[in-house]
Amino acid sequence: MKKRNKIILMFLILPLTTLFFSYSKKLNALTVSKTVTFFAAQDNAVQTAGTPYSSAFSVTIPENAVTIKTAHIEISGISYNTSGSQSITTDLQGGIASDPKTYMIDLSTKAQEFNINYDATSIIFNTTAAYTLNLTGSATGGNFSIFSAKLILTYEYDSVQSTLLKTTEFFVGQENSKTAANGVITKNFSISAPETNPVLRSAIVEIGGVFKGSGAGTVQAGLYNSGASVNYKKSYAIDLGPQSTTKFMIRYDALSDMDIVNNKDYTFHFTSDKPVSSWSARLYLTYEHAEQGTYPITGYSISSTFDTGSAKGAAYNSIMWIGLLNGGGVRLQLATSNCPNGKTNPPACDDSGNWAYLGPDQGLGCLDTTYYENASGAPQEIKCYDDHNNKKYFRYKIILCSDPSCAISGSNNPQVDSVVVNWAP
Repeated sequence: MKKRNKIILMFLILPLTTLFFSYSKKLNALTVSKTVTFFAAQDNAVQTAGTPYSSAFSVTIPENAVTIKTAHIEISGISYNTSGSQSITTDLQGGIASDPKTYMIDLSTKAQEFNINYDATSIIFNTTAAYTLNLTGSATGGNFSIFSAKLILTYEYDSVQSTLLKTTEFFVGQENSKTAANGVITKNFSISAPETNPVLRSAIVEIGGVFKGSGAGTVQAGLYNSGASVNYKKSYAIDLGPQSTTKFMIRYDALSDMDIVNNKDYTFHFTSDKPVSSWSARLYLTYEHAEQGTYPITGYSISSTFDTGSAKGAAYNSIMWIGLLNGGGVRLQLATSNCPNGKTNPPACDDSGNWAYLGPDQGLGCLDTTYYENASGAPQEIKCYDDHNNKKYFRYKIILCSDPSCAISGSNNPQVDSVVVNWAP
């Protein structure tokens, strides 16, 4: 058992997107605005000079009285041209509407990441419809690869609705060190979707980093239910031209790989036959849900997995949240493991175990029915030595209560901005 009087203490401040409960149905209609994201394209081949590429996608907006304010398509890729420049023509087609635009890229005879924001506001989006995004490079001298795109819509609508659309963002992972060619990056993360009757419309894992190398290469990625075996689902070809270092962006279409289930764990795998550095990934979920008739009793959020970096595990000292009660209640629980996926049989980490979220010892041991409930900014001692100490990985769970009792529905929106975990190596 680790001693708790270590001189070296580690404070990990974990930011969290502010969580709010859904409001009760309004009595009077108001005009409100929102921004949502849809997957538009990801090419898995290298497109040679003058070769057209097309991607079909659909958009569904369930609200009534919709007015599109802005619509743009964010396009990324890697371009290589021996002549030093390239033009890329982009055209979005929806029904009979079409709006081609051409963009020039100065490459200086090297591979170069490009980012284009294509203004698509003139195309109609306020009904359920199918669209086609067309992209063509210049006729001579250049290739482009790792081409991907997402649609970003901002619109107004009548606030009295039976079905609403929203986009939420989740952290998938970040690599702090360089990954060698053919190295495997594995990240475990959790999603939350507490709304009523959610229906997934778009899911994008946005992957960024820096490639180093030359010539043709291959990138592979896969998203799985937590604990599933690795079997890469998608492969992408790249062309870096001569010896080069360049940034990249990949948008992995995860719509068919995910279930919009509250508090579900996933594993994401990534590999490249080129060295990769500054790798990171985040998930955008766009889904419909029924408007909440009343506030729920509780809402939940589970963090990604954090690695203390201590080979023999850590001693966990205290946990604290920072934010506003706003008349509601906030509870915390901690889960620890020596497996990054929460299993209980390291180093194999393949048993049926899973993350066990526990509160403080209240005389009956540390249980999943007890909670850390101190006020904002007030750390609470963890104890639970046998359950947590000497464990390398941890997660935390936040329970938000609309009533301070956490037993009945209330009318309050507690807010958590960050969580602080104090531990010693």
